[in-house]
Amino acid sequence: MVVYWSMFFYVFIIGYIGKAFVKNKNIKNKYNNGTTLFFAVAILILPVLFIGLRTNYVDTKAYISGFNEISRNFSEVYNALSTSKCPGWLIYEWIIKFFITDNANAFLMITAIIQAGALLKVYYKYSSDYTYSVLLFFLSMSFAMGMMNGIRQFLAVAIIMYFSDYIFDGKYIKFIVVVLIAYSIHSTAIIWAVGVFIIQGKPWNARVIVCILLAVLAILFVDQFTNLLDEGLETTSYSGYTQQFSTDDGSNPMHTAVYAMPVAIAFWKRKRIAEVDNKNLNIMINISVLTFAISLLANFTSGILIGRMPIYFGVFNYALLPLLFDNAFDKKDGSIIKFLCVAGYVCYALYYMNNAWGSKGMPYISTILGINTWH
Repeated sequence: MVVYWSMFFYVFIIGYIGKAFVKNKNIKNKYNNGTTLFFAVAILILPVLFIGLRTNYVDTKAYISGFNEISRNFSEVYNALSTSKCPGWLIYEWIIKFFITDNANAFLMITAIIQAGALLKVYYKYSSDYTYSVLLFFLSMSFAMGMMNGIRQFLAVAIIMYFSDYIFDGKYIKFIVVVLIAYSIHSTAIIWAVGVFIIQGKPWNARVIVCILLAVLAILFVDQFTNLLDEGLETTSYSGYTQQFSTDDGSNPMHTAVYAMPVAIAFWKRKRIAEVDNKNLNIMINISVLTFAISLLANFTSGILIGRMPIYFGVFNYALLPLLFDNAFDKKDGSIIKFLCVAGYVCYALYYMNNAWGSKGMPYISTILGINTWH
């Protein structure tokens, strides 16, 4: 786990050096996010290096094998596309292999850089404290679940993030096109086609309340919900997954507890938030509520299927939280809550790394770097 803690400390140290530099030099940018573009990039360098240079971690070997098997002959790729349920991913792999490199480890690094760029884009533009947002993202272990394991899905998440301006500007048609592109990479991305309409407007509006009620009803009538879901997934790569629900313990409740925190704060301070009436803040609160509702549903159904979906929305929580603290609290109270929030995420990171992998701890394996913490 030393590798992961070194990533966390690096993000903290470089990030807060950048914040001190900005404060001392009285540097301001139009996003008022407490950093500069230089430090915004620098804070991600070490995590991206470790993520991109891994040679084994859960599905990593499968991705390496899949990339190595991709033909550089377009006619063969074209034939594979006709039967593939994720053509966008195949095209992505083929472009890298044909035009850039046929080295699988370079492929992993390129993918990590693209995904990190999406984080930079959203947190630099929409967070009031870029460093804090990046730190929470890594402490939430979202990087492990996405950038190191489910990289195909997280590439779909990254595409959504790159074009997140369409979400906040209400450009639905353009955004649906983006969703379809993300869907071609990972079918779960289609959830944003519905989500973009739910999250518009003020917090706790009728659409959001209905979404919560539907999640509760789905939990109460899980058998009927499973039947509907099975019919909807019949022609997708997740066909038959609902048959596993009876043996699937569901998503870890700790994930839901983490997703619940910004929702609880937003509800607690809803009157203050209504007075501020910040459009981006309002939308991100609604996104957070949707994240929590889906995660709650995953606790009672499937961690394999439903449990994969909150990450599409949850990545915005880390831009939301500093906005919440800055707008819903007085400066002193906001600082205390900020500290307690980080402490909570540190505890969650400890829990994740010590429980997700048993007594051995969370592994990091890179033959390139000569590191193997899984013995």
